[in-house]
Amino acid sequence: IEIGGLLLIIYFGLTSEKFGQAVSALPTMGTLAGASLIIFSFFGFENIVTLAEEARHPERDLPRAILTSILIATFLYVGVSLSVLALLPAQELAQSDAPMMAAAAVVSKKMGALLAAIALFSTANTALISLIGAARLLYGMAEFKALPGVVGRVLPSRHTPWVASLLALGTALALLPLGKLETVAGISSLTTMLAFFSVNAALISLRKTHKNTNRPVRGPLSVREVPVLPVLGGLCALVPLTQFDFLVYAVGLPLIGAFALFFIWKERRSHA
Repeated sequence: IEIGGLLLIIYFGLTSEKFGQAVSALPTMGTLAGASLIIFSFFGFENIVTLAEEARHPERDLPRAILTSILIATFLYVGVSLSVLALLPAQELAQSDAPMMAAAAVVSKKMGALLAAIALFSTANTALISLIGAARLLYGMAEFKALPGVVGRVLPSRHTPWVASLLALGTALALLPLGKLETVAGISSLTTMLAFFSVNAALISLRKTHKNTNRPVRGPLSVREVPVLPVLGGLCALVPLTQFDFLVYAVGLPLIGAFALFFIWKERRSHA
Protein backbone atom coordinates (compact mmCIF):
# COMPACT_ATOMS: atom_id res chain seq x y z
CA ILE A 1 0.00 0.00 0.00
CA GLU A 2 2.75 2.41 1.00
CA ILE A 3 4.93 1.78 -2.06
CA GLY A 4 1.83 1.90 -4.27
CA GLY A 5 1.04 5.42 -3.06
CA LEU A 6 4.60 6.57 -3.70
CA LEU A 7 4.62 5.09 -7.20
CA LEU A 8 1.31 6.84 -7.88
CA ILE A 9 2.82 10.21 -6.96
CA ILE A 10 5.88 9.45 -9.11
CA TYR A 11 3.60 8.64 -12.06
CA PHE A 12 1.69 11.92 -11.67
CA GLY A 13 4.98 13.84 -11.54
CA LEU A 14 6.55 12.10 -14.52
CA THR A 15 3.52 12.85 -16.66
CA SER A 16 3.50 16.51 -15.63
CA GLU A 17 4.83 19.04 -18.13
CA LYS A 18 6.75 20.74 -15.30
CA PHE A 19 8.82 17.67 -14.40
CA GLY A 20 11.85 19.06 -16.26
CA GLN A 21 11.76 22.21 -14.09
CA ALA A 22 11.77 20.10 -10.95
CA VAL A 23 14.84 18.19 -12.13
CA SER A 24 16.73 21.43 -12.78
CA ALA A 25 15.78 23.07 -9.44
CA LEU A 26 18.81 23.97 -7.30
CA PRO A 27 18.94 22.78 -3.67
CA THR A 28 19.25 25.28 -0.80
CA MET A 29 20.28 25.07 2.86
CA GLY A 30 16.61 24.37 3.58
CA THR A 31 17.06 21.10 1.72
CA LEU A 32 19.71 20.00 4.25
CA ALA A 33 17.52 21.00 7.21
CA GLY A 34 14.56 19.10 5.75
CA ALA A 35 16.68 16.04 5.08
CA SER A 36 17.97 16.07 8.66
CA LEU A 37 14.40 16.12 9.97
CA ILE A 38 12.96 13.23 7.96
CA ILE A 39 16.10 11.12 7.58
CA PHE A 40 14.79 8.70 10.24
CA SER A 41 12.11 7.48 7.81
CA PHE A 42 14.68 6.92 5.05
CA PHE A 43 16.70 4.76 7.44
CA GLY A 44 14.10 1.99 7.52
CA PHE A 45 16.80 -0.28 6.09
CA GLU A 46 18.70 0.08 9.36
CA ASN A 47 15.96 -1.89 11.13
CA ILE A 48 16.96 -4.94 9.08
CA VAL A 49 20.06 -5.20 11.28
CA THR A 50 17.96 -5.40 14.47
CA LEU A 51 16.09 -8.40 13.00
CA ALA A 52 19.28 -10.40 12.37
CA GLU A 53 18.15 -13.19 14.71
CA GLU A 54 15.04 -13.67 12.55
CA ALA A 55 17.25 -14.63 9.57
CA ARG A 56 18.56 -18.14 8.85
CA HIS A 57 21.70 -16.91 7.06
CA PRO A 58 22.27 -13.34 8.36
CA GLU A 59 25.91 -13.04 7.26
CA ARG A 60 24.89 -13.71 3.66
CA ASP A 61 21.38 -12.27 3.49
CA LEU A 62 21.56 -9.09 5.61
CA PRO A 63 24.11 -7.24 3.43
CA ARG A 64 22.07 -8.11 0.34
CA ALA A 65 18.85 -6.97 1.97
CA ILE A 66 20.36 -3.71 3.24
CA LEU A 67 21.93 -2.73 -0.10
CA THR A 68 18.79 -3.69 -2.05
CA SER A 69 16.51 -1.71 0.27
CA ILE A 70 18.82 1.33 0.11
CA LEU A 71 18.58 1.32 -3.70
CA ILE A 72 14.78 0.95 -3.64
CA ALA A 73 14.32 3.63 -0.97
CA THR A 74 16.64 6.05 -2.79
CA PHE A 75 14.72 5.61 -6.05
CA LEU A 76 11.36 6.16 -4.32
CA TYR A 77 12.47 9.19 -2.29
CA VAL A 78 14.16 10.97 -5.18
CA GLY A 79 11.25 10.16 -7.47
CA VAL A 80 8.66 11.46 -5.00
CA SER A 81 10.68 14.62 -4.27
CA LEU A 82 10.96 15.52 -7.95
CA SER A 83 7.33 14.62 -8.61
CA VAL A 84 5.78 16.77 -5.88
CA LEU A 85 7.93 19.70 -7.02
CA ALA A 86 6.61 19.16 -10.53
CA LEU A 87 3.00 19.19 -9.29
CA LEU A 88 3.23 22.12 -6.86
CA PRO A 89 5.73 24.96 -6.23
CA ALA A 90 8.02 24.54 -3.24
CA GLN A 91 6.40 27.52 -1.46
CA GLU A 92 2.95 25.89 -1.55
CA LEU A 93 4.35 22.55 -0.42
CA ALA A 94 6.03 24.26 2.54
CA GLN A 95 2.74 25.80 3.67
CA SER A 96 0.84 22.51 3.55
CA ASP A 97 0.52 20.15 6.52
CA ALA A 98 0.10 17.26 4.06
CA PRO A 99 2.27 18.06 1.01
CA MET A 100 1.80 14.72 -0.76
CA MET A 101 -1.98 15.00 -0.45
CA ALA A 102 -1.83 18.57 -1.74
CA ALA A 103 0.31 17.48 -4.71
CA ALA A 104 -2.08 14.63 -5.56
CA ALA A 105 -5.08 16.97 -5.23
CA VAL A 106 -3.70 18.89 -8.22
CA VAL A 107 -4.58 15.84 -10.32
CA SER A 108 -7.99 15.34 -8.66
CA LYS A 109 -9.60 15.68 -5.22
CA LYS A 110 -10.23 11.93 -5.10
CA MET A 111 -6.52 11.28 -5.58
CA GLY A 112 -5.77 13.72 -2.77
CA ALA A 113 -8.11 11.83 -0.43
CA LEU A 114 -6.57 8.50 -1.49
CA LEU A 115 -3.05 9.77 -0.77
CA ALA A 116 -4.20 11.09 2.62
CA ALA A 117 -5.39 7.60 3.56
CA ILE A 118 -2.16 6.02 2.32
CA ALA A 119 -0.10 8.61 4.25
CA LEU A 120 -1.96 7.67 7.46
CA PHE A 121 -1.23 4.00 6.78
CA SER A 122 2.43 4.82 6.09
CA THR A 123 2.80 6.74 9.35
CA ALA A 124 1.38 3.82 11.33
CA ASN A 125 3.63 1.42 9.40
CA THR A 126 6.72 3.50 10.16
CA ALA A 127 5.82 3.64 13.87
CA LEU A 128 5.23 -0.13 13.98
CA ILE A 129 8.55 -0.93 12.28
CA SER A 130 10.36 1.44 14.66
CA LEU A 131 8.81 -0.25 17.70
CA ILE A 132 9.73 -3.72 16.38
CA GLY A 133 13.30 -2.61 15.71
CA ALA A 134 13.63 -0.92 19.11
CA ALA A 135 12.30 -4.01 20.89
CA ARG A 136 14.77 -6.30 19.12
CA LEU A 137 17.60 -3.87 19.85
CA LEU A 138 16.75 -3.81 23.57
CA TYR A 139 16.45 -7.61 23.57
CA GLY A 140 19.88 -7.96 21.96
CA MET A 141 21.41 -5.59 24.50
CA ALA A 142 19.92 -7.67 27.32
CA GLU A 143 21.37 -10.83 25.77
CA PHE A 144 24.82 -9.19 25.84
CA LYS A 145 24.28 -8.14 29.49
CA ALA A 146 24.19 -4.44 28.58
CA LEU A 147 20.67 -4.24 30.07
CA PRO A 148 19.05 -6.17 32.93
CA GLY A 149 18.24 -9.77 32.06
CA VAL A 150 14.51 -9.25 32.53
CA VAL A 151 14.48 -7.16 29.31
CA GLY A 152 15.50 -10.28 27.39
CA ARG A 153 12.50 -12.38 28.45
CA VAL A 154 10.49 -13.94 25.58
CA LEU A 155 7.06 -15.56 25.29
CA PRO A 156 7.37 -19.38 25.54
CA SER A 157 5.24 -20.06 22.46
CA ARG A 158 6.14 -17.23 20.06
CA HIS A 159 9.66 -16.37 21.35
CA THR A 160 8.69 -12.70 21.12
CA PRO A 161 10.67 -10.32 23.41
CA TRP A 162 7.59 -9.11 25.28
CA VAL A 163 9.36 -7.11 28.02
CA ALA A 164 11.50 -5.27 25.46
CA SER A 165 8.37 -4.60 23.38
CA LEU A 166 6.57 -3.09 26.37
CA LEU A 167 9.64 -1.00 27.19
CA ALA A 168 9.76 0.34 23.62
CA LEU A 169 6.02 1.10 23.80
CA GLY A 170 6.46 2.91 27.13
CA THR A 171 9.26 5.04 25.69
CA ALA A 172 7.08 5.95 22.71
CA LEU A 173 4.18 6.91 25.01
CA ALA A 174 6.53 9.05 27.12
CA LEU A 175 7.33 11.13 24.01
CA LEU A 176 3.67 11.90 23.24
CA PRO A 177 3.54 15.05 25.44
CA LEU A 178 6.07 16.66 23.08
CA GLY A 179 3.09 17.13 20.76
CA LYS A 180 4.61 17.92 17.39
CA LEU A 181 5.62 15.07 15.14
CA GLU A 182 8.55 17.18 13.94
CA THR A 183 10.10 17.15 17.42
CA VAL A 184 9.81 13.38 17.85
CA ALA A 185 11.10 12.84 14.31
CA GLY A 186 14.01 15.19 15.02
CA ILE A 187 14.96 13.28 18.19
CA SER A 188 14.80 10.01 16.26
CA SER A 189 16.98 11.43 13.48
CA LEU A 190 19.45 12.90 16.00
CA THR A 191 19.96 9.59 17.80
CA THR A 192 20.11 7.69 14.49
CA MET A 193 22.83 9.94 13.08
CA LEU A 194 24.85 9.67 16.30
CA ALA A 195 24.50 5.89 16.09
CA PHE A 196 25.63 5.92 12.45
CA PHE A 197 28.66 8.04 13.35
CA SER A 198 29.52 5.63 16.19
CA VAL A 199 29.21 2.58 13.92
CA ASN A 200 31.55 4.11 11.32
CA ALA A 201 34.04 5.12 14.01
CA ALA A 202 33.90 1.62 15.51
CA LEU A 203 34.50 0.03 12.11
CA ILE A 204 37.61 2.16 11.60
CA SER A 205 38.85 1.19 15.05
CA LEU A 206 38.17 -2.53 14.52
CA ARG A 207 40.13 -2.51 11.27
CA LYS A 208 43.15 -1.47 13.35
CA THR A 209 42.60 -3.57 16.50
CA HIS A 210 41.08 -6.75 14.99
CA LYS A 211 42.88 -7.12 11.66
CA ASN A 212 42.50 -10.91 11.45
CA THR A 213 38.77 -11.09 12.16
CA ASN A 214 36.79 -13.04 9.56
CA ARG A 215 34.66 -10.55 7.60
CA PRO A 216 32.04 -12.07 5.25
CA VAL A 217 31.46 -8.59 3.81
CA ARG A 218 34.33 -6.12 3.54
CA GLY A 219 34.03 -2.51 2.37
CA PRO A 220 36.36 -1.57 -0.50
CA LEU A 221 38.92 1.26 -0.67
CA SER A 222 41.52 1.78 2.06
CA VAL A 223 44.38 4.24 2.54
CA ARG A 224 47.14 2.99 4.85
CA GLU A 225 44.73 0.47 6.37
CA VAL A 226 42.14 3.19 7.03
CA PRO A 227 38.84 2.37 5.25
CA VAL A 228 37.72 5.34 3.15
CA LEU A 229 33.97 4.70 3.07
CA PRO A 230 33.51 4.67 6.89
CA VAL A 231 35.46 7.94 7.11
CA LEU A 232 33.14 9.52 4.55
CA GLY A 233 30.14 7.92 6.26
CA GLY A 234 31.13 9.37 9.62
CA LEU A 235 31.55 12.84 8.15
CA CYS A 236 28.19 12.61 6.38
CA ALA A 237 26.56 11.59 9.66
CA LEU A 238 28.01 14.66 11.43
CA VAL A 239 26.66 17.23 8.93
CA PRO A 240 22.91 16.75 9.68
CA LEU A 241 23.59 16.99 13.42
CA THR A 242 23.85 20.79 13.09
CA GLN A 243 20.38 21.24 11.57
CA PHE A 244 17.94 20.48 14.40
CA ASP A 245 15.79 22.80 16.50
CA PHE A 246 16.79 23.66 20.09
CA LEU A 247 14.02 21.48 21.58
CA VAL A 248 15.39 18.43 19.79
CA TYR A 249 18.83 18.96 21.35
CA ALA A 250 17.29 19.81 24.74
CA VAL A 251 15.37 16.52 24.89
CA GLY A 252 17.53 14.21 22.78
CA LEU A 253 21.01 14.91 24.16
CA PRO A 254 20.08 14.37 27.87
CA LEU A 255 18.43 11.05 26.92
CA ILE A 256 21.54 9.95 25.03
CA GLY A 257 23.74 11.15 27.91
CA ALA A 258 21.69 9.18 30.44
CA PHE A 259 22.09 5.99 28.40
CA ALA A 260 25.83 6.61 27.99
CA LEU A 261 26.32 7.14 31.74
CA PHE A 262 24.35 3.97 32.47
CA PHE A 263 26.53 1.86 30.17
CA ILE A 264 29.75 3.40 31.54
CA TRP A 265 28.57 2.62 35.09
CA LYS A 266 27.60 -0.92 34.14
CA GLU A 267 30.90 -1.54 32.37
CA ARG A 268 32.93 -0.34 35.36
CA ARG A 269 30.79 -2.40 37.70
CA SER A 270 31.35 -5.56 35.65
CA HIS A 271 35.14 -5.04 35.87
CA ALA A 272 35.13 -4.12 39.56
